[in-house]
Amino acid sequence: MLCIIPLQLLQLQLKKHKEREGVFIIFAAMKRHLHIVILLFGLAMLTGCDRQQREARRMVARAEALSDTNPDSTARLIDSVLRMPVYFGERQRMEMALLQGEALFRNAPLDDDGFEDTAYRVATSPELERAADYYAKKKQYTKAAHAALYSGYVQQHYNENENAMHSYKATRSIQNEKALRELGITNKQQINRIFDRAITEGNIIKTQTTNYGTVITRQVEIGKSGCIDVGFFYENSNMLSIPKVITIIPKIY
Repeated sequence: MLCIIPLQLLQLQLKKHKEREGVFIIFAAMKRHLHIVILLFGLAMLTGCDRQQREARRMVARAEALSDTNPDSTARLIDSVLRMPVYFGERQRMEMALLQGEALFRNAPLDDDGFEDTAYRVATSPELERAADYYAKKKQYTKAAHAALYSGYVQQHYNENENAMHSYKATRSIQNEKALRELGITNKQQINRIFDRAITEGNIIKTQTTNYGTVITRQVEIGKSGCIDVGFFYENSNMLSIPKVITIIPKIY
């Protein structure tokens, strides 16, 4: 059967089709424009970030150059850099924390007034603790020891005495590890042999008795490079008991 479509209905359908087609064209154009806007915005952000990154690197280089002659400026510059909305990798963060710590504490720890007078933020003790661990793992023992020591200074200022003592002990431990390596002692077996030598042939250089017992410190020579002092603790001053090793202090000649 032949279906006859009225002329008016056909015109109405054509009109609706054109309207939909027009909306689609407008939407497609807007979508293209939106993509361009997003692209331009992204490029602007990247350009701004790159500019800030370059400025941050320039300020860090300036801080390093002033660390010996003007440590206060070094500390201020590092504080300014840390406040910038710039991403830093782990190595850069550790370097900046240590650089500010050295600028503030290299000559002597700040007293309470010194901490309060600083118009900038002192590197936090957790950041310095992380720096100590970071450099110890890298076997950069001097940097690790300094970071641990500076962390102790900050903790002591804020009356975190237990944490400060831990940091100071970590400093000593790192220094000892460095000295032991310089003496060629790099593993537990070698250290145990040093203990055996100290208890059997070491020269007694110090004896100290308390209510808890007696500590005898014996010294053994390590070739011509240095010596090691080993502290043996005899509980209740029972000299017939098996002593415990409580200290080991390597010394380089």
